[in-house]
Amino acid sequence: MQNYGLATLEPREIVSSLTAVPSSTAYYSLTVPTTEEKGIKEFSAVEDADVAGIGTYSLEWDNKPESGEARIRVQRPDDGHCTILTIRSSRDLPVIRRIAYYHTFAIPWSELTALIADGVVLVQFIITCRHAEIPLLKHHTGVMYTTMADFYASGSASNDHEPCDRDTKLVFSDGNSLFASSLLLRKHSPYFRHRLGPGTEPLLLDGLAETMLDAESDSETSPTNLIAGQADASQSSAGGHIRNIILPNTSWIVFRAVLFFLQTGWISFAPPTLSTPDGREVRKRIVESFPTYIPGKPQPVSSKSVYSLASRLRIPILQELAIMHMVLNMRESTLIDDLNRPFFRRHEQMGETLAATIAHDRRSVVETEVWARAVEIAKSTNDEYFLKMHRAIQEALNPAT
Repeated sequence: MQNYGLATLEPREIVSSLTAVPSSTAYYSLTVPTTEEKGIKEFSAVEDADVAGIGTYSLEWDNKPESGEARIRVQRPDDGHCTILTIRSSRDLPVIRRIAYYHTFAIPWSELTALIADGVVLVQFIITCRHAEIPLLKHHTGVMYTTMADFYASGSASNDHEPCDRDTKLVFSDGNSLFASSLLLRKHSPYFRHRLGPGTEPLLLDGLAETMLDAESDSETSPTNLIAGQADASQSSAGGHIRNIILPNTSWIVFRAVLFFLQTGWISFAPPTLSTPDGREVRKRIVESFPTYIPGKPQPVSSKSVYSLASRLRIPILQELAIMHMVLNMRESTLIDDLNRPFFRRHEQMGETLAATIAHDRRSVVETEVWARAVEIAKSTNDEYFLKMHRAIQEALNPAT
């Protein structure tokens, strides 16, 4: 694969390029009983699957009625980089996808109810473990960080879009607009499944201002001339009724990247501007060079902005891709500052992921005087968020026997 926007950098600055190798896949089928009201009930199961040339993969399913979710853990015989979980039934819709850094998944029961038929959850699991080198950029200060994370579509060069009618017009406050398929939006987003149902009025996606325009999120708040953004009649399907969705305070550039992901499974994340002192300039160079080396695809976007939008649209697989990109870009010297940033405090799942990262990969941070001082400050100021993250880290480091 190509170097995804790094070609403007000197060759010596390229540490490695994204190289996809064949993934290992395990298949499971499982029947999960439900209550008479199709609710969650106590249930646990362990299923094994043999993958030729690799070994035995184990899937552990455990319903948690007290928390209203099912927990799934994948035990693998290798150390591949990430695990992608797909849950589906015989129905076309919906398909549940997750991506995990530590191979443990929590699925809310409210999502699984869509797969219930005749009082049971009939699902097929596909566990895909991908192995890939991550594209790294070496800054002149010696810092190395990733420039994109594309695990979901790793190794795929397909530009084919899902066949669908573009019967929905997405209108942005800056005057740009996009045409999309209501079927595509409903297939991948519970938000749109709810709001694009029969008899609904033109939609207003509100509540995004706080997250989408946060300066620390590296949000792209206005279009650039890198990609033509104005929708026209040729983009929509011939004939039929066009429904309008108004998206105030939403970045057209970010939404276009998300829409392209829903169509093709492909997305590119830009390096965070806080990675280096001149991070904004480095990021600008990568984004500007992107159309030259990767034509026909949306430019790299902020993983924080994508996470914020995916949270509102309830697209977990995209949230988790964004999380992984953020985690891979974190440096040990700034982990405490990262944990305290408003973005992580606002999104509790992000804070929990960062805590898990510290416990599994950066545990030496917890042993420093700086960390001890941060805990003391949190106690003296009754900072429940930081103390909660600290307890989560300690529990991960010292699991109950």
